[in-house]
Amino acid sequence: MANGKPHPEIFQAAAARFVPAPPGPSWCLVFEDAPTGVEAAAAAGMHCVMVPDPNLSASLTRAATQVLRSLEDFAPQEWGLPAFAAAGGGAASRQPV
Repeated sequence: MANGKPHPEIFQAAAARFVPAPPGPSWCLVFEDAPTGVEAAAAAGMHCVMVPDPNLSASLTRAATQVLRSLEDFAPQEWGLPAFAAAGGGAASRQPV
């Protein structure tokens, strides 16, 4: 990549690798922990779920579409994705239904 975040190039390049291609950038969901990554996702026209450091100022999370305390709090069905199966364990043991 010629440009680093917050330039959207990295996310645009990633979306271009999907087969079939998404209908548009708003069909892409980015996971980020850094404000510059959230800015890059927004600049690419993509939704962004942010899992920030707990010490990060809330003002630096405002550009995110959704802010979570942990990836384990992610509910894919809120995004039109298949829900995780109930499997006694953390996110690593979760499988789509």
